[in-house]
Amino acid sequence: MPNGEVLKQLRMRSVEAEDRLDHGQMPLVGDKQVALLPQAPQAEEPLRQLDGLELVYQYTGKSDWTVGAGPIRMRQGDLLLLGTQVPRRMYKVGTEDVLAHFLVSMDFLQGLLKTAANPSPQREFMLNCLLGAWGGQGCLHFQVAEDIPIQNLVENLLAALLATPCQTSVSRMTMTLLLAQLFTRSDTIPWRRQDRVVWEILTYIEENYAQGSLTQLSKQMGRDVSFLSRELHRRMGKTYTDLVQEQRMYHAAKLLRETDMRVNDIARQVGYENISYFHRLFYAAYNTTPGHYRNGR
Repeated sequence: MPNGEVLKQLRMRSVEAEDRLDHGQMPLVGDKQVALLPQAPQAEEPLRQLDGLELVYQYTGKSDWTVGAGPIRMRQGDLLLLGTQVPRRMYKVGTEDVLAHFLVSMDFLQGLLKTAANPSPQREFMLNCLLGAWGGQGCLHFQVAEDIPIQNLVENLLAALLATPCQTSVSRMTMTLLLAQLFTRSDTIPWRRQDRVVWEILTYIEENYAQGSLTQLSKQMGRDVSFLSRELHRRMGKTYTDLVQEQRMYHAAKLLRETDMRVNDIARQVGYENISYFHRLFYAAYNTTPGHYRNGR
């Protein structure tokens, strides 16, 4: 349920925004890391590009967009994360259709992703989609109206940015939590058909890196192996083998750090029967042998 006071402030700032946009200015509340950029509720946003990431929250009503070359329909409670330098246009909305636009620096997101514990092909793909890289649309659309924790984080973020004075440290912390949550909610993204194929491959790799094969997956999906291989490389810039090896090396290093398992047993557990080959791949990945890696933990 929209907060009446927040809704009132967003509408007031949207009227200010309309005037400032007419004069070529950007209404900004916050700092260079996280800021609030309300949209005039009845204006059609011109085709534009921003230097930072834009996180759009549909506070009430709905809105229609074109991002890159694709259409998007936003409904109340949805979040739309837009990449840097990706053309986007919001079409004219009614007085009951209120949005909040958060501006987030790219450094802020990169700092957040660097704290992730493991290399994830799924997270890498989401970032490609967000930035418009390797055929990505340039956005991530999260249909999270029923996700109470995410909705609460957005409300807290709005409260921090609309406070007088603006609570910048709270807004940064809340945005960190919000983005971290969103990158775990890929299940709420209405993937395009071509995206869903690649997503299924990446999910399979994360779950079956030790024993899976592209041939086995192609049978499960009813798709040709060459088609899956081509689509994966087109959208990730990597082969199936590249991505599997990344997962195997990560998990091998984790086992070396956290257990006393024998190196040969670790090699077999992550999918290598040829122990010499495992040693060569590990050295290529970490510039040291498994034994030295363990001793240096």
